[in-house]
Amino acid sequence: MEHVISKLRLSRYPILGACLAELCGTTIMILYGCGVLAQVKLGKQNGKEHGSFPSISWNWGMAVMLGVFFSGGNGHGHINPAVTFAFAMIGKLSWIRVPLYTICQTFGAFLGALVVLVVNLENIRKYAHEHDADQWLVNTTGDIFVTNPWISQSGCFIDQFTGTALLSAGALAITDKRTWNLPEYLHPFFLGLLVFTLVQAYAVNAGCALNPARDFGPRLMILMCGKFAMKM
Repeated sequence: MEHVISKLRLSRYPILGACLAELCGTTIMILYGCGVLAQVKLGKQNGKEHGSFPSISWNWGMAVMLGVFFSGGNGHGHINPAVTFAFAMIGKLSWIRVPLYTICQTFGAFLGALVVLVVNLENIRKYAHEHDADQWLVNTTGDIFVTNPWISQSGCFIDQFTGTALLSAGALAITDKRTWNLPEYLHPFFLGLLVFTLVQAYAVNAGCALNPARDFGPRLMILMCGKFAMKM
């Protein structure tokens, strides 16, 4: 029996364990991140404020912190394909793992968004009914799950390129032992603080996604489950 259990341990399959860690970490991030967006958006129906932009910024920072905390043990705690790519670019990660991590991160974001949808489905339907809309539009309930642009495509590209570059550079600096040699248990905290700062500084143009999986995963969820959920 012990022999069978030992064969099932993830420590025997490091790549599989790391992929599952990225999936779980990204799911956790979306659960908290999109969760606060749902609360702020849907809470206005009751005539009370349930959060504001500062609370969204703080919660996304904490969401990233918890996601990294959950995934950093068995994996690398990237929870972001852009960060994964950056680590591979400087030789800190095998290129073989890049597509595997990206798939798992995107699926994790899909799962997290799906849970947020299920938890808030009644209020989402109520909000859509009050606003005479059964579609997932940015002016109704779509922006609970995905970012949306307020400027031109070229402006959005510059905005997202800059923000994601700052995030990747910050992640590399925080985890680099040649800089301040921070203890690993402090990495999640400082990464969360980095995301909080970026959301505070770069959210006005396109929502400050900074993470392809964070945006694409929930978009897939809306595409596959949105219409069905609204018609149930």
